[in-house]
Amino acid sequence: MEILELAPGESRSFAVLWAEEGRTIINPRDGRPPKEIPILRLHVDPRDKPTFPQYYDVTSLTLQAQLKPLVLAPGYVARRFTVQKVGSGPQARFTLTSSPA
Repeated sequence: MEILELAPGESRSFAVLWAEEGRTIINPRDGRPPKEIPILRLHVDPRDKPTFPQYYDVTSLTLQAQLKPLVLAPGYVARRFTVQKVGSGPQARFTLTSSPA
């Protein structure tokens, strides 16, 4: 797993070449038992992430809700996205902008 983690106020830009949905098991840091969650794996341009693996796993359900209609659409063509985290913890939200890759 290569979780897309951002600090509050931090942003990251990358071109998404293609995406896929999946599930994984996480171990919450607060001591709760492991649980299965959905993930959205974003395969990105190697120029944006030169170290292996060239993908990010999105675990935030709110960010997944913003990205899925775009990156999982039939006929998707690579686009550049900038994601910025607003706030922290479970209440964190994300701004998302998109442009041609």
